[in-house]
Amino acid sequence: MQIELHKTISFDPQEGNVENGWKLELLTTSSGGAPSRVFIHQKFYGPKPGFTGSTSDYNVATSEVEWTEAKYLRVATESEVRDITAGDPKIGNDPEDYPTLGVTIGSGQSIQRFLRVANFGFYKYLTNQVTEYHTTWDSAQARYLEAKAGLLSLVIEEDGSAEAPLLITIMGRTPIRNGTLNDVFPGDVVRFAATRGSGDYSFSVSKDSCIINSETGRFVAGPTSTGSVNIVVTDNVTGSTSHRTLRVVDPVESSSTSEVLQDV
Repeated sequence: MQIELHKTISFDPQEGNVENGWKLELLTTSSGGAPSRVFIHQKFYGPKPGFTGSTSDYNVATSEVEWTEAKYLRVATESEVRDITAGDPKIGNDPEDYPTLGVTIGSGQSIQRFLRVANFGFYKYLTNQVTEYHTTWDSAQARYLEAKAGLLSLVIEEDGSAEAPLLITIMGRTPIRNGTLNDVFPGDVVRFAATRGSGDYSFSVSKDSCIINSETGRFVAGPTSTGSVNIVVTDNVTGSTSHRTLRVVDPVESSSTSEVLQDV
């Protein structure tokens, strides 16, 4: 399973709004059975200021109620990918996809068939695109890293055998420090695991000041070991190896970074 994440951060002020001019665009594609619509968006259907009617008063000509603009909330969990509608409730072209929670509008025109929602409220749906505006580049980059971390939890490795390439993985979320994935502070603990092998593994680490339990894969970053650290797992039956690299960094006051990270 594979999710490919495309990211663009550009300075593109909306209508001259320089204070909120950093534009973040995310797009996902997938293969191998992974979901492609993974971002939860939310819209609110309800009255504009001054609305005096009720939900049953709605008709296609009512100008006092509206859909708000879409707001990106977060990356979906596995259960949310299964349960949340994969489509924008405002622009869908199949009326049967709409929740009929109240009055059903007449079917004299196509637009009336499509706008069947008669209750005010929030409606969530899944999409593969995100567009957000941020005040700083750092804020947009942090949002991208947040989305990337969420996507990593949706990618499930396929089952393997002793003949398949040995793989070393991080249990839980990928560590992130100073806004950068796979960076850790001295003293941080990361738990590694191995898959696609015989089941009999041993772990080792390239820096003497770092510690790793050779049997469980529990890694502790050393207090005086800044720089790259190579964690190696060995299959004790086949002799094959796999490695994962972390970088130990010192805490800094600012979370700013200009590193270019590889997309998923």
